Amino acid sequence: MLDFIDATASPLLHKFTEILKSQTFGLDDFDRISGLELTVEWIKRTGFRSPIVIDSPEGLDMMMPETSLNASQIADLVGRDVVVEAMEVSSQSEILMNLGQWAVYFDAPVNRTRILNLISLEVSKTRLGNMIKLPRIVREIDWMETVWPSHKRETNYPKVQRYCLMSVKHSYTDFHIDFGGSSVYYHILRGEKIFFFVEPTPANLEVYEKWSVSPNQADTFFPDLVDKCVKVRIKAGSTLMIPTGWIHAVYTPVDSIVIGGNFLHGFNIGGQIEVRKIELRTAVPVKFTFPFFDKMMWYASQKYAPILEGDAQKLCIFELDGLCHLADYLEHLLAVIESDEPSHVNERKRLTAEIPVAIQLRKPFVYVQDIRRMARDELSRRAARTSSLGHDNVVEIETSSVSNTTATASPSRSTGTAVPASALQIPKSIKLRLSAMNQPSPQIQSKSEPVKEDKPKLLLRLPPPGEAVSYEDPNDVEDNDADEDFTVDVKDKDYSTSDEEALLEEVKSKSVASKSHGKKRRRSSEASSDSDDDSDDQKRKTGSKKSVASNKNSKSTSSKTEAVKKAKKPHVINSLSKKLAALSRKRN
Repeated sequence: MLDFIDATASPLLHKFTEILKSQTFGLDDFDRISGLELTVEWIKRTGFRSPIVIDSPEGLDMMMPETSLNASQIADLVGRDVVVEAMEVSSQSEILMNLGQWAVYFDAPVNRTRILNLISLEVSKTRLGNMIKLPRIVREIDWMETVWPSHKRETNYPKVQRYCLMSVKHSYTDFHIDFGGSSVYYHILRGEKIFFFVEPTPANLEVYEKWSVSPNQADTFFPDLVDKCVKVRIKAGSTLMIPTGWIHAVYTPVDSIVIGGNFLHGFNIGGQIEVRKIELRTAVPVKFTFPFFDKMMWYASQKYAPILEGDAQKLCIFELDGLCHLADYLEHLLAVIESDEPSHVNERKRLTAEIPVAIQLRKPFVYVQDIRRMARDELSRRAARTSSLGHDNVVEIETSSVSNTTATASPSRSTGTAVPASALQIPKSIKLRLSAMNQPSPQIQSKSEPVKEDKPKLLLRLPPPGEAVSYEDPNDVEDNDADEDFTVDVKDKDYSTSDEEALLEEVKSKSVASKSHGKKRRRSSEASSDSDDDSDDQKRKTGSKKSVASNKNSKSTSSKTEAVKKAKKPHVINSLSKKLAALSRKRN
């Protein structure tokens, strides 16, 4: 340890440390929510596509060691003779030592000659590991908890759920993607961390793949190669959730201890598989890949197959889309097993051994194809239902009284940000724009795109408490006789997600009935006019009738036009019914 402790020496910093301090980075727009808000339903709505910051451990339903925990205590709890690999920050190379030696180094902050960073200490099945309970949301979606067989968690399993990271001041981990596209929970027990994030867009992932195999990688600052990199500071007591594929670097401004872990889940299967493919193409060593990744994919298929067969409606759009990617990946693995390439001999044996026996006894190719077919069938059924209602999978809402936070989604590959409850106010009017029927494939219109005028529109009015919600059709101004308001009473109702389509269907049916009634009245009026022999008198009567109808509805038309003008900014809300219920309850 004398190589690392010397009172007369100055530590050698990483070459990018000064760049990190001097360069300007973008500000993040990540969600900052409470632990109670971070639920499976929230994940299903958003798809968990952006990092999440939870400032307090309250509501996360997790258990962590005391904040006073130090390196010496950690060594005692895990074992002082346990050998670990610490990263030498300036060279990003690894150094072997035991935890007893590490504790001596970490607890001597003024005598360090090198900056060492310990980020690979997994502590499951140790006394320290027994002091850690994963956050509730992780326990609920982590495939290790939900798909990996419980009787196979003793020996060979993905041991990645409980890491204890100890980083001294000025530690730096260069840009990387967590193995297998796994997501991360990251709780700061003591100290502080600064993250630098690059979004995993297709373009950025392509740049990352080329950079990771470049001979000049160590001398190239990755943010210089992409359009945007954001900086996020996470302090003690906060928890960070990092989703699939996000490219990030980490700088440590003060000595820090972190508890964190990795997990695969069903809300971005395609992203996880894409990262796995990057690892294969760039020949990442096995020790730096997610353990038993392929076996986990097979176990996941066993979880989802019966759900697809019996209760596919409980799966969200992100899961259904991911299952199509999962089927493609498993089919690729089966093709490798069936190949005659001499170079695939060992790989074929490994891949075959990772297929669960229950699937091997069936016809694996047919099994995989059935998963793809059922997932696609359910996606098609949902598209057909929304098409029959004349709207997209998501309803676009324009209102002047909802905050600027915007969520976007698509039927297959989506990203989204839920509108926080605190940002919602009671709107005077909300305009629902329902897309024209018989469109090729549902497309979500971004707020920068012009609104198409040929789309039918419905106007929803939220009245004082106790009154009915009123819907009007601003496009019916020409059908003056048909311009009668129709209402849906939401008093004492709590519309859930399953009620959304019924609500919209009710609105649509009343709209059609109102228009039909107006057309009948108009035809009756025209027949009466035709029976008059005097053409001049007929024109006068018709003109008089139109004038009366126009005066009769002038106030209604004016109020509709004014309401439409008040709708300023579009917002996509994934669950209309829940917002209606929330607004109704708040008013009452």
